[in-house]
Amino acid sequence: MQTKDKLIKLLTQKYNSHITIYGNYEKNKNTLLLDSNSETLFTIQDDFLFSFKDKDHNSWSTIPKEVYVNGTKIYPNLGDSITRSDGVKHCFTTKENVIEMAVSYFEKFIIPYYGLKVNWRVCHFQEMINGTKYSYKLSEIKFKSSSYKEIEAYISSN
Repeated sequence: MQTKDKLIKLLTQKYNSHITIYGNYEKNKNTLLLDSNSETLFTIQDDFLFSFKDKDHNSWSTIPKEVYVNGTKIYPNLGDSITRSDGVKHCFTTKENVIEMAVSYFEKFIIPYYGLKVNWRVCHFQEMINGTKYSYKLSEIKFKSSSYKEIEAYISSN
């Protein structure tokens, strides 16, 4: 999958309630994806600067033209890193690596059944034949499309 496709897919998913998307990448190319539980953050600024910050506040970003650290102008290169006095590290990498980190982290929180209302029902049957006890389990899944209210579907297996 191309990097652009991964990015669009990442920013158009429906996530658990603690994941929030701010901005609209399709319209203005500035977007923020935040996990409020761990403070993990993925940001896009002007479709140019991509950054990912983990729960330990370490961060990775694409390479800007220049960075100011303690009043000193630095021109970072691919693979360079800056470590703050508190041990927090900032690494400069490629856009593809930053997006891959964000995808691998946030995909755990995608709601798989978004758009479907799912009900599970399980029936257990037991019978005794010639002194042997047999147990059966019948699972029925009922789901309803949130897009098309008139559609109801049932799936059962035994």
